[in-house]
Parts: sequence; C-alpha cells; structure tokens
Amino acid sequence: MMMELIRRGLGTDLGRPESAYEGLTFEPRVDILENEAEYILTADMPGVDPKDIDVRLDQGTLMIHGKVAARQPEGTAYLIREYGVGDYRRTFDVGEGIDPERISAEYSDGVLVLHLPKVEAARPRKISVTAK
Repeated sequence: MMMELIRRGLGTDLGRPESAYEGLTFEPRVDILENEAEYILTADMPGVDPKDIDVRLDQGTLMIHGKVAARQPEGTAYLIREYGVGDYRRTFDVGEGIDPERISAEYSDGVLVLHLPKVEAARPRKISVTAK
C-alpha cells in the first residue's frame, strides 16, 4: 500500500514547473507518514487560498490541486521577476487499503495535510498466543 501511495511523483523533478496543464503548474513537495491507523500526507502549497484547493479520489487516483492567484495585476512591469507563480497539482495511486469515506484534509500556513485512514483489514493487529 505504501509503495502504491508514493509510486507517482517521487522522481527527480519534484518542485519543478510542469507544462502538461494550462499555465505554470508545480508539483508540491510532500512527506508521507504511516502509523497503525492511517497514512498522513503533507504537501507544501504556499500561496493557495483554502477555498481554491481541490482534493479528489477517483478510481484509485488521489489528486490534489491548488490554484494560486497572481501576486500582481496582469501587465505589471517587473524590474526583476524571480518568483514563479503557478498552481500546484499532483496525483498518487491509492490502493484498496484506504477507507475513501473517511479521508479528510486540512490546510494551514501553506501546508495541506491529508489523513488517509486504513481500512480495518489493512491495519496491523496483534495476535495473542495461548499456551497449552
């Protein structure tokens, strides 16, 4: 399961702009943690208004998208422009070990946190041993 979750997007091009979508789009950097109850995915998406974040799970593919508004009005004459403004988009394969009905998301200080609860069957369990 963990490998399915992290399989996509962990190549060497993380954080670089991507041109597959309209406008400038970046793949946000992520951390993925696992505990007994869930996977926790954190994605850096600074500059996104929380109402412009879209998280979807469709046929085993988890997609996160954050739209970033332009920092300056169109036509602004920059003397220096080093900061690239673009949306964030990234997808992950999610296996059947995740309970899709209980996925939750929160966003604070430019960081999106997704909680991906494991289904009961995927959780580790302790098997008691009886002595004879």
